[in-house]
Amino acid sequence: MRWFRALFGWRSVGQTGVWDYQQNAATGKRRAVRINRGGHQPQDHIWLANLTDRPPGTWAAAKARARVEMLKQARPAIQPQA
Repeated sequence: MRWFRALFGWRSVGQTGVWDYQQNAATGKRRAVRINRGGHQPQDHIWLANLTDRPPGTWAAAKARARVEMLKQARPAIQPQA
């Protein structure tokens, strides 16, 4: 039965550009599936080689959120005119 669970155990853990990164819930194996034919983007080989637990695509998203927060803090809030 383990081989049957492994066959249908692929779950998406992150997306970056043209790649959908998946991990098998039964075996723990990882793979990248191309979801967009246009453009080019390198694969996250560090995650595919199981060298990190960080899901793919989270670094860029976290960096963008930090930049937005930094800009919000640097710019004073606009007060309505009375």
